[in-house]
Amino acid sequence: MTLNPNVEDEEGFKRSRLEILIVEDGSQIREFLSYLLAKELNVLMIQAKDGEEAIRHIDRSLPDLMILDLKMPNKSGIEVLKEIEPKGYTFPILIISGYYVSKDEIMAKISTDSNHIYFLKKPFEASILLEEVKKILKI
Repeated sequence: MTLNPNVEDEEGFKRSRLEILIVEDGSQIREFLSYLLAKELNVLMIQAKDGEEAIRHIDRSLPDLMILDLKMPNKSGIEVLKEIEPKGYTFPILIISGYYVSKDEIMAKISTDSNHIYFLKKPFEASILLEEVKKILKI
């Protein structure tokens, strides 16, 4: 998927802004990150409170970036990664978690190529998140 926000999506609609899907069960964290990224980067933020909501959204419209917590009810972040892998989705994914030590530990649990997966350990400063998202999206 291209990161150009002016391209047509799968249904033929043009997006005017980059779209970031944030998947986080903590409502305060989800709301804060959505507000921060929308304000600082002028991106469209889509929120999902768990992996099931994330999969439903991804199957309708691929985001330009997914920020994914790993430990969530209903469907974990690892389960989301395993479910989207066979569908061939290769959009960038920024994993945020306090439960895993390294990207290698996470990647050992899934079989997908890691070229489009990034990792940020919780807790993190807002400025670090902003820089990481800018780097991933090349903005």
